[in-house]
Order: sequence, then structure tokens, then C-alpha cells
Amino acid sequence: MVHVAQTCTKEKTLKDVSTAYAAAPVPIQRAVRTGSVSTHREIEMTNELIQRNGNYSVTRLAKTKEISGVGWLLHYLFLVGGIVAGFLLVLRGQRLRIEPK
Repeated sequence: MVHVAQTCTKEKTLKDVSTAYAAAPVPIQRAVRTGSVSTHREIEMTNELIQRNGNYSVTRLAKTKEISGVGWLLHYLFLVGGIVAGFLLVLRGQRLRIEPK
């Protein structure tokens, strides 16, 4: 036997089961605000109902792109190479600025 304690409106039910926009992680807030978001980190709260200004959005994971071991290696080699090149350029600029001609 089921006893119904009270009936609720659709609006109250949606509000009760949704997550407030302010309580959602920043990537989810950006997705609700702009329509999509790209990130390299795993996002919590996908497939959740988010309420913002009386409107409701459902967030979902569109796709994931796995980077192979070689891809990660190249990514970090370019990252480290860029940092080293930038550092060397700054040092060269400092020497050119300080050394008399």
C-alpha cells in the first residue's frame, strides 16, 4: 500500500531534485552559461539537473578523447621545450639589455 503525503507542482519537484547553479563546479557552471565546455580533467556532476535563474539544464559528457602514451610524451616534451625556450629567450634579452655595445 502506498500513501501519498502531498502532491507537488512540477516547478517544486524540479527545484527539489535539481542542483543550484552556485553549488555546481566551475566547469559545469561554464557549460550551463555558454552551452559547452572543454576540459582535460574529469568533471563531476555530469548527467545532473542544474537550475539557474528558473531555467533547468542537464549536463552530460559529450565525448572523451584518450591520448595514447606517445601522445602524452609529445605533449610534455613540447611543454617542457616551450618553457626552456622561453626561459632562454628571457635570459638572452636580459643580456642584450644589460651588456654595453
